[in-house]
Amino acid sequence: MNLFEEASKSKYRYPYSKGLVSTEDLWDLSIDNLNSVYKSLSAQKKSADETSLLTKPSSEDAIIINKMEIVKYIFEKKQERVEELKAQKAAADKKKRIAELIAAKEDQKLADLDIEELKKIYSEL
Repeated sequence: MNLFEEASKSKYRYPYSKGLVSTEDLWDLSIDNLNSVYKSLSAQKKSADETSLLTKPSSEDAIIINKMEIVKYIFEKKQERVEELKAQKAAADKKKRIAELIAAKEDQKLADLDIEELKKIYSEL
């Protein structure tokens, strides 16, 4: 079964500084907040990992692991989006700079024309 399907069917809730959040709420959290949620789940997992001869692994262990995988997935998707936005901004900045250089060269080309040529171009406009 898909992790997100399991999360929605089981109504997973995640520890957050302002209470519990649902799986869909994780998409609204910042990368830092997702990291905090992951740390909380990791702490829960560590305490659950304390083995004893008297206890057996529970289904709660699997749920914690599933929650951690979901948080990790969303974190990675958000990281990818941040990188995409950085690349888009860099491309837009470069495109703007090139447009400015083209305009400057066109201005310089016009400035290099003699007066008669400039008058001719002016009258044609």
